[in-house]
Amino acid sequence: MEINIKIQDDSKAHAILSLLKDLPYVEFKISKSKKSEKEPNIDEIFGLWKDRDISAKELRKKAWKR
Repeated sequence: MEINIKIQDDSKAHAILSLLKDLPYVEFKISKSKKSEKEPNIDEIFGLWKDRDISAKELRKKAWKR
């Protein structure tokens, strides 16, 4: 059986790892999460059109030309 556990706090991860090391019937490997696995955050794109001189009407017009 295989179980994947994602731990947010590194200090808590050390406690869990020490427990797993004491269990003779458990094998485990440690892997760091990749940044690409991060879920997209809509808040990160809010400033995308900041300081751009374009109206919603112009933007739609350009998008529909494709």
